Amino acid sequence: MHRAKKAGIALDIERKLEEKYNEEDALGTPDRVIKWINEILKGEHAPCTRTGWRHLQFHLRDGIVLCKFINKLLESEEKQTVKFSKNSHTAFIAMENIEHFNKLDMVFMKLIYSRAWICMKEGKERF
Repeated sequence: MHRAKKAGIALDIERKLEEKYNEEDALGTPDRVIKWINEILKGEHAPCTRTGWRHLQFHLRDGIVLCKFINKLLESEEKQTVKFSKNSHTAFIAMENIEHFNKLDMVFMKLIYSRAWICMKEGKERF
């Protein structure tokens, strides 16, 4: 089964998104993200060995790396981590893992923002 080709506004949006990905690729953003994730999860998950957005998306698609990554960050802050499915054989389980990551990401970001706010009020440059 094939989808109809995009046209009009949908085609314009797709082109703009593709341009943005190309800009970020040229800046090396996906490579830096892959390197950061590999450093955080060293020894706990198989590293993403290829570069570029498509390989990064493929590596993150089942949510396992995302959950391990956010759990590792939360552990460093002595916060509670989440249990997730380490064998993501179906799209449903992958979506559950990604949902767990999204919830934990919000917790972690609130923690970082609150620390940044306190440091800013106290006149500190770093937290």
